[in-house]
Amino acid sequence: MNNLTADLLPLHHSDELLFQIPLISYQQEHPIQQEVLLINPSDCTNPSVKVDKIQRKHRCKSFETSNNRGEGGEVDNKKMKTTHREVERQRRQEMANLYGSLRSLVPREYLKGKRSISDQINGATHYVRHQQKKIKELLDRRDGLKRMLNSSTPNVENRNFCSPNCVVVQPSFAGLEIIIGCSLKTTSLPLSKVFGVLIEEGLGVISYASTTVNEISFHSIQSEKSETLHKIEVLTLQICVRVFNLALDLKRTY
Repeated sequence: MNNLTADLLPLHHSDELLFQIPLISYQQEHPIQQEVLLINPSDCTNPSVKVDKIQRKHRCKSFETSNNRGEGGEVDNKKMKTTHREVERQRRQEMANLYGSLRSLVPREYLKGKRSISDQINGATHYVRHQQKKIKELLDRRDGLKRMLNSSTPNVENRNFCSPNCVVVQPSFAGLEIIIGCSLKTTSLPLSKVFGVLIEEGLGVISYASTTVNEISFHSIQSEKSETLHKIEVLTLQICVRVFNLALDLKRTY
């Protein structure tokens, strides 16, 4: 025991000494600990030196691992950004196509002086509301004319022309056909006023013909096709009512 102590005392006076563990199997199982023991004898008085070396090794390994992970994460981020840019580009292209289609359907007066997309959408909204209002007005006008026609002239569309004074308005290949029947016993209907009614309704006269059957004079007027075909039913009823009322007024006068 004293010999072992004497052998260990010179450790404080030498400059460098290698600690070797006599157990070979222990060296093979724990090579890291053997490397840690390769220190200067002066470091034995400062145990923090060994801890610092161990920490530096761990920091180097963790830094290398984080670098590898960082490179992989950077690649993933680039892929995500590229995908996001492509999706955004397609979305903007689709929106531009939709805005172009919308502008082509809206009249220019609703988009005049409006450059921003929000202003153009507001203009299109006003146009849609205006069209809805016009449709409602036409429907109300049609229903009113139907009620007036049914109450005043129940046989106005009868092709047998049983009444001496009748008006028939029906669609034809050219546009509208107006047939007016007037009794010769009463004052004849001025055709100039009938033509005036057609002009006021936006129709032009293509042809005119007349004939007399059983003391009843029939006038056939062909008018050109209206540019607004969706108004054909309203025009038919309105012309029928106006011409028939005109004939009734003349009959009462004379």
